[in-house]
Amino acid sequence: MLRSFNNISKISIRYAHPSRLKPEKIKCLQSDQSPVIYRDHVVDKLIRVILKDGKKEIARTAVYDALEIIKRRQYRQWLKAATEEEKNKIELNPFIVANTAIRNCRPLMKLQGVTRGN
Repeated sequence: MLRSFNNISKISIRYAHPSRLKPEKIKCLQSDQSPVIYRDHVVDKLIRVILKDGKKEIARTAVYDALEIIKRRQYRQWLKAATEEEKNKIELNPFIVANTAIRNCRPLMKLQGVTRGN
């Protein structure tokens, strides 16, 4: 009799209503970790630099619109290219173009002050 009671209690716990079970701890993803197809750390940094008054969605929309313009221009160049060699030189991914542009804007050297004392 005791054995069957244990089986019934296990079955009733297994199929219990979700409100009776302990809640699972779920951690929210940070905005940089969200599973978006075109997530790029350099573009995310650019969005944070453009950010004004905490309106991140407006900044994100502006950056993605700019990337869309880059992609359309690159595609137009690709269509106008005469040979396959010229077409292979044109980069169609706007994230790579943005990364290259930001890398070209970075300073090559770091200036560091020298302290002199007697």
